[in-house]
Amino acid sequence: MSSERVSFFVVAVQAVRAGWRLDGEAGYDSRHWARPGDVFDRVLPEDGSDEREVNLVVDELSGLHAVVAGVGGDQLQPGDLLSGER
Repeated sequence: MSSERVSFFVVAVQAVRAGWRLDGEAGYDSRHWARPGDVFDRVLPEDGSDEREVNLVVDELSGLHAVVAGVGGDQLQPGDLLSGER
């Protein structure tokens, strides 16, 4: 079984009861969008600094926002690119 990368570009971050609501843009093609239960495992900062590891489970995702919970959401910044594998 092959794996595929899923991604989400963060424009804004807001803490919510269940974790973090991220406004932004899901990956390039809706067939490759993260689904509830998928995990984002790394953050690629826009400024080119080193990538960071996170463990953020997708609770909800549309083309323009995501709700995630787990470890690392408190360090997300606008311009970050979340990436995971399914």
